[in-house]
Amino acid sequence: MKNGLLVLSSAVLFLLAAKAHGRELRLERQAAGFPHISFGSPDMPAFVQQMWQRERIAFWSVTVLLAIVVGAKLLASDAARGVSALVLLTWVPAASFFGLGVWSLWRKGLATDGAGGSFAWWSLVLGAFVASALAARSHFNGA
Repeated sequence: MKNGLLVLSSAVLFLLAAKAHGRELRLERQAAGFPHISFGSPDMPAFVQQMWQRERIAFWSVTVLLAIVVGAKLLASDAARGVSALVLLTWVPAASFFGLGVWSLWRKGLATDGAGGSFAWWSLVLGAFVASALAARSHFNGA
């Protein structure tokens, strides 16, 4: 039961963070004057292509660096391999999505349309993180 709750809450954390991050990018794109795009279209605006390219590079750079740091910490703490894998595959990318999503929100500005929805989405992400942390607690301190 404990393992199932940890896996479920970690998956929900990852999915919510990815959704909230994508929402921030969409709002940033719309604020820049590109309300609608067609994915994979050959006439994709250069701004959108550059934004996505920048975001992919930032996401993978942050995620890999964070995974190295967190992985080293987990290895030093003798954490179970399954829990370590779950943290590295869900929590670390979720943290990257969070950081980059907040950065996108800052670039776009809080005084624009959608700030209330952003607050709601990031609140859900925070709630999922708390649920995951509580579910993981017994795996790290033997409780």
